[in-house]
Amino acid sequence: MTTTLDASNLRLKDVQSLRKLTEHLNDSFTSLLSLENLTEFEQQELQVIRNIFREYYSEGKISDIV
Repeated sequence: MTTTLDASNLRLKDVQSLRKLTEHLNDSFTSLLSLENLTEFEQQELQVIRNIFREYYSEGKISDIV
């Protein structure tokens, strides 16, 4: 059975759910930077920020158009 969806109303979260997609992070960009190592606390804070951003982005609250 084929379902037709209005793509203009889809959010990233909807597409991920419909297509059963999961995000796999690749932190390879960090090797390009010459920064001091982050503390455990700083790493945890970054993870919190990353999760909040993903939630807002997947809900369509952040435009993906630059």
